[in-house]
Amino acid sequence: KLFFRSKEKIPLIFEDASDAKHKHSEEVTAGHLFIFVHGFQGCPSDMEFFKTYFLLHNPEARFLCSKANQKNTDGDIGEMGRKLAEEIRYYIKFSFPNLDNLKKITFLAHSLGGLITRAALPLLESYKEKMLSLIHISEPTRPLYISYAVFCLKKKKKKK
Repeated sequence: KLFFRSKEKIPLIFEDASDAKHKHSEEVTAGHLFIFVHGFQGCPSDMEFFKTYFLLHNPEARFLCSKANQKNTDGDIGEMGRKLAEEIRYYIKFSFPNLDNLKKITFLAHSLGGLITRAALPLLESYKEKMLSLIHISEPTRPLYISYAVFCLKKKKKKK
C-alpha cells in the first residue's frame, strides 16, 4: 500500500522545508566536498544521479564518486573502509592543496557504502572538524544480517 496518494507525489529527494533561505552562491558552496560511496557490487556511476542533484544546488563544490572498492565489494568492510579513507585523503591532498580552503565534507552513501563509510571515518580523524553530514540511503543497520547476505551471495556466485 502506498503511503502517498499518487505515484506522482512520491518525493525522490527530501529537502529542508524550514523557513531558512538557501543561498547557492560561491561563498557558501566553495570549499565544500561531497563524497559519494556506492553499495554492494556497485560502481561510481551508480551515484551520478545524486551527484548531479547536488551539483545543481552547489555549483562551486567539489565532488568525489568513490572508485576505491568498485571491483571488490564483497571483501572485508574494514579493509574497504581503509581503501576509501586512502582515496579521500589522496583526493583532498590534490584538490585542496591549501587545507584551509576545505570548509565542509558531506558523505552520501548507498547501502553497503554506508557501512564502508562508517569504517573509514575513524581513519579520517584529521578532518573531523570539517565533517558536516553523513547521508545514508538504504544503509543496512545490522552487520550480522549483512554478513549472512554477503555469504549467501558469494555462495550463489560460486555455483554459477
